[in-house]
Amino acid sequence: MNASLRPARLFAQLAVIVALSRCGAAQSTSPAAPEPQIAGDKALTASPGPVSIDGRLSEPQWDGAEAIRSFSFPWSSRPAPATEFRAWADADHLYFSFTAEDDDLVVETRFDGESTLDREDRVEIFFARDEAPARMFNGVVTAAKPKTPECGPRRARKQNRACPGESEEGKTVSGWRSSPSDRPLPSAAHPGAVLPTSPDQVQRGASDRSGLARYYCIEIDPLGRVHDYAAQHYRQFDSSWNCPGLRAAGTRGSRGYTVEAAVPFATLSDLMGRATGPGATLRIGLFRAEFRPGALGDAPDNWISWVRPATTEPDFHVPSAFREWRIPASSDEATPAFRTRGIVLVPDDLSLADWPDRAAQAGLTTIALHHGTSPAAVAAFIGSPPGRAFLDRCAQLGLEVEYELHAMNELLPRSLFAAEPLLFRMNEQGERTADANLCVHSARALEIVSTNALRLARQLRPTTGRYFFWGDDGLPWCRCPRCREFTESDQALILENHLVRVLRQIDPAAQLAHLAYHNTLPAPRRVKAEPGVFLEFAPIHRSYDKPYHEQTGPDVRDALAALEANLRVFPTHSAQVLEYWLDVSRFSGWKRPAVKLPWRRDVIEADAATYARLGIRHVTTFAVWIDADYVRRFGEPTALAEYGAALRNR
Repeated sequence: MNASLRPARLFAQLAVIVALSRCGAAQSTSPAAPEPQIAGDKALTASPGPVSIDGRLSEPQWDGAEAIRSFSFPWSSRPAPATEFRAWADADHLYFSFTAEDDDLVVETRFDGESTLDREDRVEIFFARDEAPARMFNGVVTAAKPKTPECGPRRARKQNRACPGESEEGKTVSGWRSSPSDRPLPSAAHPGAVLPTSPDQVQRGASDRSGLARYYCIEIDPLGRVHDYAAQHYRQFDSSWNCPGLRAAGTRGSRGYTVEAAVPFATLSDLMGRATGPGATLRIGLFRAEFRPGALGDAPDNWISWVRPATTEPDFHVPSAFREWRIPASSDEATPAFRTRGIVLVPDDLSLADWPDRAAQAGLTTIALHHGTSPAAVAAFIGSPPGRAFLDRCAQLGLEVEYELHAMNELLPRSLFAAEPLLFRMNEQGERTADANLCVHSARALEIVSTNALRLARQLRPTTGRYFFWGDDGLPWCRCPRCREFTESDQALILENHLVRVLRQIDPAAQLAHLAYHNTLPAPRRVKAEPGVFLEFAPIHRSYDKPYHEQTGPDVRDALAALEANLRVFPTHSAQVLEYWLDVSRFSGWKRPAVKLPWRRDVIEADAATYARLGIRHVTTFAVWIDADYVRRFGEPTALAEYGAALRNR
């Protein structure tokens, strides 16, 4: 947005739902069968609870499941293919899934035991038991005496015997060792598998804040086949351990693969040595092996992680590869009305370097970056060391990152006007002009915009899968003979329908915002939204001295009725409101020096109630110019915590 007007799923699926029920784990030993693939000796038609273990994620519970998408190549500068982890819970089970983009699956046809997975694409989840870090002896880390991990709830494992009902196929039963015998030693198929040969090597691996006295590893391939083992730091593996009741199902698609599962809380409680259930905190690692022909583990871009481990070489078996994660509340429990609770900043606002921490402390879920005229400026920031530090900190805190951009100026470069004026809009005088937007009935213009949108989507990939490529800020659309019969909202939606189809070529789950703002605030009349286009409603002209629902009458601008009209066109469940409650730049007339935010807690609380009543589940606000200078001049912005509380408490 400019100085006068500021308004405001990727990839084919790989989902892993690992069912850790009370029965023993049965590992598949046969070649891959037709999809869907089920690990085990028989097809699993249903898991404990309402979810079928079929690798398809077709149950409605997945639509509202909490998601983590901030995966990256920690040891490579290349952008990583999309990976999504989702989770939800009922009273008895944790359900989780991975969704991954992969256009060159590496999968072995024959299953020769669990070491088969070492040569395959796979996803991995590690659970760390809460124990003290390894002991220090003369400055060198030494592991505590290995203990044989439990088989599961109230079941004892003997070192040389599998648990009842568990297969020993592909396992060794000799207990703890530096590497499982069914994986190479050292193994290029495991990150950093070179074993420590000197005390300083061991110490480097354990120099984090907390230790890994015991942890449990589950690896699953695209067919739902499993390699599970217990471990102690550093790289003391027990391949004789089978995760009790572990089952997994996998399906493959044209752009990836899916696996799904459920974990009984009784099993997790036994493994963690403490009560575990909805709302409890676990320390977990989420990983992915992304292989390709000729690179089966020896390339830095073979390894994807949720967290960036503090190592120079690929290694998931270090404390810094884990992070605390809160198990979602039970689906039977009350949850906040707003799934998205966000703020929108410009890169300069991050002069207040602890913005991610402030957002997390306020209970927010999402930070979006914005620039009034230049997506390239946001991309440059993200590619800089401060930008990468910002992304890393958001990932560490579990914050989603989005990019809300007036993008048209760069999607259709104005420099093309001299050679191709028909790409651009026609004004009321019948003249082609490069002052704003485009002609949405120009196939050539749509082609150029699409190409540049794909480039921008790869540079600025939101962790939520929700893209925001807005038209020029409050400026007019085309009045050519073909376009003039369509309102400005309709023209914007014509473009958005086209772009969401293009984005889904690289991100099959992509969603794209229709910005209802200023001249596009009225609901579209003639054009219907394609699947994946969601409403973003930004009432920039409303008043903030009283609650929104009280602003009625013929002279009121951006009245609530406009939102209600848009909700008759767009799905309610995905609709987002972009507000200005915390937008210091707006209240300052977009002129420096900034004024102190005129905060009204009663207004935000009343507005939150109104939006919740209308079924809105995604809410964010500009917080531009709440930066280091603002804090220096006006003190701590207490409004941030009150904003978060107002949204959380609905």
